[in-house]
Amino acid sequence: EKPISDLGKLSYRSYWSYILLDLINKNKDASELTLKQMAQQTSIKVEDILSTLQHLKMIKHLKGQFVIHVSRKMVEQELDAFVKRNYAGTFCKPESLRYELHTSDATEPSAKRTKTESKST
Repeated sequence: EKPISDLGKLSYRSYWSYILLDLINKNKDASELTLKQMAQQTSIKVEDILSTLQHLKMIKHLKGQFVIHVSRKMVEQELDAFVKRNYAGTFCKPESLRYELHTSDATEPSAKRTKTESKST
């Protein structure tokens, strides 16, 4: 969803915050973690990571570069708030997902459109 609405941004930011905090918490050497690496590991865009970390007050701008500035204690405190709300428990569980590949073969009669069907769609 781009541009993202204000309500959408609130929802996404909450999710992004949890995912990024969890990533930082699980990363043994978070001091070596870059925004690009975070984006690759989470599939969250760099600009969304940047805005989320700024919102969490966990990033500083020094000498023309953005630097993640966070203590382990700060991350744990922020994550505790999510744990108390059972935030991760609200995510879709992968084992509950079912995936079926549907293909359309143009040679099958059911895949061909009649003139009336084409006009209505």
